[in-house]
Amino acid sequence: MNVVQAHHHEHGIIQEWIEQFYSWLFHLTEGDKLLEVISHFTYDLIRTFFIFVVVLVAVSWLKTYIPIEKVRCAMAKLNPFAALMLAALSGFVASACICTNIPLFFGFIAFGIPLHLAMTYLISASLINAASLLPMFAMAGWKFTLVYLVCCLIIAVVTGFCLSFVGGEKYLYQDSLSLAPPNQDAAWSQRRRWGYAVHELKHTMGEQWAYIVLGVLISALINGFMDFELAQKISDTGFLGVFLVTVLGIIPHTDVVSLLPVISSLLQLNVTYGIIFSLVVSLAFFSLPMLVMVKRTMKLRYIWYTWGIMFVLTLVSGGLLLVLF
Repeated sequence: MNVVQAHHHEHGIIQEWIEQFYSWLFHLTEGDKLLEVISHFTYDLIRTFFIFVVVLVAVSWLKTYIPIEKVRCAMAKLNPFAALMLAALSGFVASACICTNIPLFFGFIAFGIPLHLAMTYLISASLINAASLLPMFAMAGWKFTLVYLVCCLIIAVVTGFCLSFVGGEKYLYQDSLSLAPPNQDAAWSQRRRWGYAVHELKHTMGEQWAYIVLGVLISALINGFMDFELAQKISDTGFLGVFLVTVLGIIPHTDVVSLLPVISSLLQLNVTYGIIFSLVVSLAFFSLPMLVMVKRTMKLRYIWYTWGIMFVLTLVSGGLLLVLF
């Protein structure tokens, strides 16, 4: 079974409606790459902006009740390992799409959650959300799913631990992501609280909207034109294969759910766990759309630190899996 043929994009009913509309409007047939790109872009743009609005308004409104400094102090008192595990495990309840998880990532930062914990969440959410793991169990079997889950948890926690020594807050642009409402007190009226929330929404979206659009556009182009054929050709080259698929996966980007047919096909072809794991982690986490979306909020050096640690850990994990399985 060819890996390329096995790969397809799962569409929800709303995206199917959008695709049918564009098909009628531009006289495009199902399976056309242009139709895939424009429907994916429209659907993800609507969904991403909707989630950004809901999350930013909710977080900004809640911040008028919750003292940000007390949140920081509470996080500081929490056992560092326990905090990392909590951040990693919270990825289970996240969405499968990184475009959905970025707003939550920003929300955690706005609540005063240390940046290394927020990044641990983002790593975990990209790789081990329940929306991916449950169908993975059905399509790839319990053994691969368990190995994948344990390795991803370790990678997320170790990456967060390493980032804790970087001092992430100095890499945030404070003018782009407000961290606390001014003159915070219990006497605020609801009108003032909602006014503050709307003000924060306008401020943040004014800074971010162009990067969101560009990030979603890149994601749509990647999803429309991505090809896994090269990964299949190098899947039997040992550790060199682990290295090559990890590097290869940095260029395109997709979510784990879209990769499930590929995982199933590679397992049927007896491709080693190390190759499959490295390919999936690289494709699901290393993301040009993510770089674009966070560029206005934090210095890219912090992302390079994260990617560097993740890259090394992915290679180590893939190499160990080559030996163990």
